[in-house]
Amino acid sequence: MNVLTALAGFPNAAPLAGLDRAWTWSLGPVLHFAGVVTADGDRLLQTNQRGRHDEDLARAVLAFARRHEETLIGGGRPIEAVRGFSAAGYAFDAVAATAPAVHGHHRAQNPGLTTVTYIVFPAFATEVSGRESLEEAQARYQKMLSPAEIGREVVPFLKMSFDNPRTGGGSTNPGRALAYPRMLRQEIP
Repeated sequence: MNVLTALAGFPNAAPLAGLDRAWTWSLGPVLHFAGVVTADGDRLLQTNQRGRHDEDLARAVLAFARRHEETLIGGGRPIEAVRGFSAAGYAFDAVAATAPAVHGHHRAQNPGLTTVTYIVFPAFATEVSGRESLEEAQARYQKMLSPAEIGREVVPFLKMSFDNPRTGGGSTNPGRALAYPRMLRQEIP
């Protein structure tokens, strides 16, 4: 698969100014994408924005991801993050990357591209533990984090189990399950 050829063939594709071997494209007024080819030319680091779009943020995320690509995608983890990111006007302090098995982007129209695409996004360091199973990474990416929303709130990584004798609520899972901080705050009292 030639990643650059695939990128250039996207609807409304245009080079992303200020970043070598990088492209931007959109699907209508709501979905905005940008991608950069990895150093070896064999993989795509892609960032997505839904709704509000900030090309400078996309460029900053991709530049940071390219500088840290070995850590982000070289370890074989389903989701990984690198601290030390910053972008003017945002509180994000990390960039995270999800493996192809986590995100499934391009599956319908270009399955070959899916297997070489890593979705990178601005994140908060507390959102990724580095120990997530594939199922946990999928739940975090697909349901909990809203990584394409650039104005989103932080969602720290949290696993918990509890038994609430007053309400009868609780967790029957023998281990701990992913939860939102609001659930922890609700159950502590």
